[in-house]
Amino acid sequence: MQYTKARNLSVKRVKDETFVLNRDESSIHSFNSTGAFLWDRIQNQEGVPEIEKALCNEYNLDKETASRDVAEFLQSLAAAKLISLGE
Repeated sequence: MQYTKARNLSVKRVKDETFVLNRDESSIHSFNSTGAFLWDRIQNQEGVPEIEKALCNEYNLDKETASRDVAEFLQSLAAAKLISLGE
């Protein structure tokens, strides 16, 4: 699964939360510390396998759980029009 970040996003980090403003959609989204961890990797343009591995290492997860969680997070970002997904 590949992803592309939407254009016209503004990002602000406040303590353990990240806020993302999609100026095209006039919407604001907030992520808790785990979502912020994943968003940082997306911002760094890391690939899905690298994001999954980082999640395993940071939160001591097995690969299957990390893969599922990353896929669900990317799907939620796509639904919010913060990224677009491709194969």
